[in-house]
Amino acid sequence: VKYSYSDLKTGLQLIDTARFPGDRYNDSNFDTYQKSEIGILNLRANYEFTPSLKLQFETTFLAADYEQPIDSDLTAGNFGSITRFRDFKSLQYELKLLYEVERVKGILGLLYAKSEVDGLTDGTFPFGPGFANLTSIDAFDAENTAVFGEIEYDLGRGFTIIGGLRYDREDQDDFTDRTITGAPFPPEAPSFSITSF
Repeated sequence: VKYSYSDLKTGLQLIDTARFPGDRYNDSNFDTYQKSEIGILNLRANYEFTPSLKLQFETTFLAADYEQPIDSDLTAGNFGSITRFRDFKSLQYELKLLYEVERVKGILGLLYAKSEVDGLTDGTFPFGPGFANLTSIDAFDAENTAVFGEIEYDLGRGFTIIGGLRYDREDQDDFTDRTITGAPFPPEAPSFSITSF
């Protein structure tokens, strides 16, 4: 059994590329970053029927969360910000029967995998004379089933013949619900903006 976990947060700077690398102008007026948390659990088990015939089972579960706030107005004022969230999960099972005797090796296996991605993007951004409110919900599911086999034959003198077959079937579902509404700038908004500081 193996388990790994990572928690990573890195700064995200929106640089004025026209002035880079001579000058580094960050157009964000608040802390922007990319944050991810990833956990992976892996389980492997082996069973030996005979020295030449073995059964191997392995399963892996992965869960990841992602967050990214963005200063969408790129000014010194708090007029627009967007935050992206992503939630990813995947589960995989693999069962293999391994055969080895003298010059012959063989593998017969089954695989099942399922993954889900849920996303949310929410915030405001400048649009025309005012700003727009954005809410976007995304979902993606995938399910995969596979059957595979492989055989090797040792011809001797460093030569080996390898042959294999694999059949895959994958089903996918994709969903997006995006809503954009507009409104004028708030009354306290100044009539000018600062694009870099």
